[in-house]
Amino acid sequence: MPMRQIIIILLSINFSLELSSLEFLENKNTIPEANEVFILKSIPENNSITVSWDIKDGYYLYLNSIQINKNKVIIPYEVVYSNQSTYSDEFFGTTEILRDGFKIKIKNLDKLDLSEILINYQGCSDAGFCYPIQISKLL
Repeated sequence: MPMRQIIIILLSINFSLELSSLEFLENKNTIPEANEVFILKSIPENNSITVSWDIKDGYYLYLNSIQINKNKVIIPYEVVYSNQSTYSDEFFGTTEILRDGFKIKIKNLDKLDLSEILINYQGCSDAGFCYPIQISKLL
């Protein structure tokens, strides 16, 4: 193989690696949307509804930020699954956070219009970016 072809191949490989590195850096500096890292699902069951969050690695929710309400009236819920731990936060002090996932059950829904129920939650990334409070409809 002539030296000229070898040089062209090596330059092509080097250029390709540089592009891959730049692409990686660009993706790393992109902040995903809250709904991409805190994936919210709800499953109706008889007279209750189960609400769950799948929390991506490197992110967490604040336990005390999770509120279920209708017309600003807080609706109680039961925790079904929780992977919580204590965290020392520079803004909120010592607080409970949730990683991996969180599942709750809201009972006695006979008299409630589910389309009017709102879910509030807030979380951050381990890298230091915090999302504003998210407000989602139950259904």
